[in-house]
Amino acid sequence: MSGDFGLVYDEYYKKIYNYAYYRLLNHHCAEDVTAEVFLKALENYSAFEGRGGASVSTWLFAIAKNAVNDYFRRLKKIVSIESEKLDEHIGTDENDLYSYEDRQRLRELLNELDERSREALSLRYWGEMSYAEIARNMGVSEKNAGVILSRAVEKIRKKFNSV
Repeated sequence: MSGDFGLVYDEYYKKIYNYAYYRLLNHHCAEDVTAEVFLKALENYSAFEGRGGASVSTWLFAIAKNAVNDYFRRLKKIVSIESEKLDEHIGTDENDLYSYEDRQRLRELLNELDERSREALSLRYWGEMSYAEIARNMGVSEKNAGVILSRAVEKIRKKFNSV
């Protein structure tokens, strides 16, 4: 069983990390959340294997979604979202893909989207899920998942390029 989990870890680590990074926009926080996800998954792997039904991908991303939400709940206890102190939690690692200003702008635009759109985007582009997997994860039809993604991308693209 532990050998099987090693294969799951190898296959999904990067996808879960990318999902967490996209949601948190911070390298170190994404690493922490990813570690938390795989720890919880390892602790519950035998129960998951015995259930059947959900795919490993759907199961891991559900854990990841909850871990990211837990992170934001903990963050809200430390500092209000409206506070200027939030900038300290975003990170400015020079190895990050986007400039600090781009990340700030992207975060603002993402916050303007509804939760469903943000979730669909993160699952698709950072979780590398197919439309079918996104649909199962979100409890919508595959066509609906595609529409949600298309509209969210278009909103972000228009607003990001208008500045």
